[in-house]
Amino acid sequence: MRYLHHKLYNVLFIIVTTVICFYLYHASGVLDGVGMAALFLNWLPLMIGIITLIFYLITRLITEKYGWILSLLGALINVFLVISAFWA
Repeated sequence: MRYLHHKLYNVLFIIVTTVICFYLYHASGVLDGVGMAALFLNWLPLMIGIITLIFYLITRLITEKYGWILSLLGALINVFLVISAFWA
């Protein structure tokens, strides 16, 4: 339970999850044939990761108790994005 409140572990969790999801999103082939939409969709996992990291750090300034929930939600959003890319 003490690892949930540690800032370094949460930031590393967000970064590692984002990089893995970015790689898997490109490996899924969902960007093949989408044209100009690929300019936005190409960076979607990284944008979700950066937004999650910003919200986590802001929440960490307000309260240290529930910041891990945001890091988990951001990682889940990225994972669901990758799963939907493989199903599409």
